[in-house]
Amino acid sequence: MLQPPIKLANQKMTQQDTIGNEIGMCIGKLLLTAPALHKLHLKVQGTGSYATHIALKEAYDALPDLIDTVIEGYQGASEKLLIIPETDSIEFTNVDDVIMFCRKKCDMITNIQSTVPYSEVVSNLDSLKDCFNKLKYKLIFLK
Repeated sequence: MLQPPIKLANQKMTQQDTIGNEIGMCIGKLLLTAPALHKLHLKVQGTGSYATHIALKEAYDALPDLIDTVIEGYQGASEKLLIIPETDSIEFTNVDDVIMFCRKKCDMITNIQSTVPYSEVVSNLDSLKDCFNKLKYKLIFLK
């Protein structure tokens, strides 16, 4: 389970620290998304499997660069390195799992965006949501 970094007793948590921790925890989970999508991509079968296969590939190819852009953009804007905690692994057993995951991550990212003071980072987070929304569209409608 995701655990925020612990501050020492004599250190005061700033708003920027709190925002950075939220982004770090989000990114920790997102970094595991591409490999999980890749694994599902390799085992899809049946009606519509080719469209699913291609949609998953497009997403797992795009996500690492989008995530990297968010991390580097935030670190540059805040002038602080993010702490990215270890997280539980992700496994998708079917397309419905992926669709539900995309919905949850878009909601989570939207909540984080409301706290981020850097418009360019908010924009980079929008690109991540766009990737998830495109994947949902393709998995729901292109079969």
